[in-house]
Amino acid sequence: MDHRCVAWSPPAGIEWLEDDGTDTFEVTYKLKEVDGGTRVTQTSNATLGAAKLLQPIFRAGIGADIAHQLRDLKALLESGGAAR
Repeated sequence: MDHRCVAWSPPAGIEWLEDDGTDTFEVTYKLKEVDGGTRVTQTSNATLGAAKLLQPIFRAGIGADIAHQLRDLKALLESGGAAR
């Protein structure tokens, strides 16, 4: 998969374009200072190459994957641990 940074605005956020030749993902991470920490917001827009009938299934899987990744990231950051 090709990953490209398409916008970089520290410390407020970053935007990525991910393309595997069939599907593309536009991913935006926004960072905002809040009392005692930082709020991270991720927005993902996918253009899927799969047949329209299968797209709802793919989108559900993508959503579950993103939720899992964000839970792992939150746990890692809150533990003060290093990434593997």
